[in-house]
Amino acid sequence: MKKHSSFRIYKTGFQQYLNAFSFIKKNNLMSFFWFIGIFGLMLSVVLLGGGLYVSHQIMEWVQTTESFHSVVNSIPFVDTQSSENSLYWVLFLFVEIPVLITSLLLFGPLMNLLSFPILDRLTEKINLLLFDKDASSNFDLGRLFKMAWSITLPNALKSIFFTLLLLPFTFIPFVGPIFLFISLVINSYYSGFDIVDNFFENWDIKVKDSKHYITNHKSLSISIGFGGSLLSLVPIIGGIFSPIISLTAGGLILKELDVYEDVHTV
Repeated sequence: MKKHSSFRIYKTGFQQYLNAFSFIKKNNLMSFFWFIGIFGLMLSVVLLGGGLYVSHQIMEWVQTTESFHSVVNSIPFVDTQSSENSLYWVLFLFVEIPVLITSLLLFGPLMNLLSFPILDRLTEKINLLLFDKDASSNFDLGRLFKMAWSITLPNALKSIFFTLLLLPFTFIPFVGPIFLFISLVINSYYSGFDIVDNFFENWDIKVKDSKHYITNHKSLSISIGFGGSLLSLVPIIGGIFSPIISLTAGGLILKELDVYEDVHTV
């Protein structure tokens, strides 16, 4: 990529996220917006509902254990009901909230994986508008499977792994927000990786060359993925807006930074 400072790359990312929705409306892409948005809404409801169910089951199980009742009875100068209420809120803080945040953090990688064929069609549309108006459709089930197997699935699994690995540290007082930010950056990198690679596939860039380019320009992927990662943390609303806004902003960022011209001169 042409020499751009990290500040320029992240500034461009912020600016193009603000422009993404206008681009969608201007170029009649709202059908993609609603279709992908409905899918994202359904996924976010499933994740939040599943998170609530799992956390409640865990809390109910803990409250039936002998250890829980021993702790309740060992608290001095407090009646049993007050002790149970206090321990319930402790469980809520350290069980239910972490499970729900995990559900939201997992939205991005799961959405990229499950809606990959739809997002691939949108990438083609944006590619025609921004980069190559004469490009023909490269829809091919073999290509889609290869991309999903070699890029989308591994990135989703890595993102989920690091999210779960870092999650306990996000609840440490004072330093917790730092770990949350690190988790967001990692998710942004893998989300942006998927978006950049999808555009590269439409530009007939080989998978191995795409991986090499992206891993050598990590700030580009982070810039593209960060806004979407933040949006996906907003319950329900994030499920509607995050996927298509991220992909559209990604195309606009690549355009602004002249990445298309860059990869075709390498």
